[in-house]
Amino acid sequence: MKVRIKKVGLETKPKPAVVTPAAPRRKSTTAKGPAEPAPPPPDRDGLVWLIEKGKLKGERRSAALAYREAFRDAGGVSVPSSLSSLDRVQGGGFNAQLTMAIAVSACSRIQEFRQVALHGQEDLLTVADGVCGCGHTLRTLAGRDGPRSMVMMGMLLVALDLIAAYVAEGERKAA
Repeated sequence: MKVRIKKVGLETKPKPAVVTPAAPRRKSTTAKGPAEPAPPPPDRDGLVWLIEKGKLKGERRSAALAYREAFRDAGGVSVPSSLSSLDRVQGGGFNAQLTMAIAVSACSRIQEFRQVALHGQEDLLTVADGVCGCGHTLRTLAGRDGPRSMVMMGMLLVALDLIAAYVAEGERKAA
């Protein structure tokens, strides 16, 4: 004997997906479109992260840190520029001359890295400035596109190899 069970009132309605603070990367299915991803933490530095994870070692690490130092000394976005401090120095004197010498040296160093070592290649400059100079993560530079961030990692490694070769050549000439 077969028993038939009639289901009454057990229909389930689909629940709409809701974006919550705990899950910022989930996409919303509302009429507004996809939700915006959460920005990276402000204290996260892309270069420091790459070094800590062991992605940059040896000459590449040294090249990245040298580029960061030159970038910031020359007036990078993250740190106040030495050149901007010239406006505040009153009356000249030793401090103004020292500040001017540091600023000129830093500007020439970053220009050497950009024009000679990286051959003015815009893609390499963008990645080097973004990661080494400003401290952005590769994922942020790639617009949260995973495959694109891998391509940018490759470009960063090429840029750092070129900078490392340039620095090594300069050290050989100096010796």
